[in-house]
Amino acid sequence: GKDAMTKGELHEAIRHFTRAIELCDNHHDAAVLFANRSAAHFRLGRANEARGDAEQSIAKDPQYARGHLRLAMALRNMNLLDAAQKHMEECLKWDPEYSLAKEEATSLAAAIAERDRTAAAKLAEQRDKAEQISDDRLRSGEGCQGMRRQAGPTYANSFVHCSFCNVYGHD
Repeated sequence: GKDAMTKGELHEAIRHFTRAIELCDNHHDAAVLFANRSAAHFRLGRANEARGDAEQSIAKDPQYARGHLRLAMALRNMNLLDAAQKHMEECLKWDPEYSLAKEEATSLAAAIAERDRTAAAKLAEQRDKAEQISDDRLRSGEGCQGMRRQAGPTYANSFVHCSFCNVYGHD
């Protein structure tokens, strides 16, 4: 399987790893095989299959760092950044000197920071837009006082639900 991976024959590698998994009776070896097959799936752009094999790898050997790395990479590809971060931390816990994991952890941290910055900017933009709409409605009389006009003079003091401020009746 590894030779096929090196040659870029990913489908062939998956076939070999699958056969080896079927014959394997050792948990650690099975974890390695599942992680390798996960890498082949990942390189083919099959994030779901890569995730499933990485989860199998971790189930066989929870301390196998590469299983956690493969799962973190698949989760990141699926845009599940927080879950990916958890498994990246597990990977580095079991193999703190793993250089690929260190690089991926740095890249993942940057992706999480960017996601958070983008979310904060969108939230601020939505808040500003809502305030602008509110201000425009108040200036144009469409706000709470507009609700009174809709109710008419007879019902000006009755309990009319205001869709603008979401309360019933106004003084």
